[in-house]
Amino acid sequence: MTQTPAECSVWAVADHPDPTVAAEELRAAFRQYSAATGWPWKVSIRPVVHRSTRPGERDPVVLNVALNRDDARALADLVMDAAEPEGHGPRGPIGAWIGTADVARRVHREASTIRGWLARNGPKANPFPAPDMVYRGRSYWQKKTIDRWWARQRRIDRQPQGGLR
Repeated sequence: MTQTPAECSVWAVADHPDPTVAAEELRAAFRQYSAATGWPWKVSIRPVVHRSTRPGERDPVVLNVALNRDDARALADLVMDAAEPEGHGPRGPIGAWIGTADVARRVHREASTIRGWLARNGPKANPFPAPDMVYRGRSYWQKKTIDRWWARQRRIDRQPQGGLR
């Protein structure tokens, strides 16, 4: 990922031979994530002409994905989530669900902050979601529950008088 003051860019080599189809498939993935979480991606995806240097090899389809800083951070969080350390294993009763410590890491807070928000129905401007399940006395959430809350919180934080209240 490259970063300039105005944007961050990711370059991707697509599997599809048609650059417009490859770009639209990637746009559809961003739209689907947005619909699931409420995160308003401001992403520009465009095919870039790239010629193969090897004789007889098909020219690769290269896509430039331009992101603003908030979107770059959200994408980095998704990549980090996908690259969990080996041996971590399923968490909670269902592997796709996450516990308090993982939730805290996902939203860049301490686990004690998450427990405090649950006990006091905080933060005031955007109350933290109740667990999707309590199993053996521990709280678990689906990732999409946390991602939706986190998208709302980031929008609040960007407002002139936003922030965790």
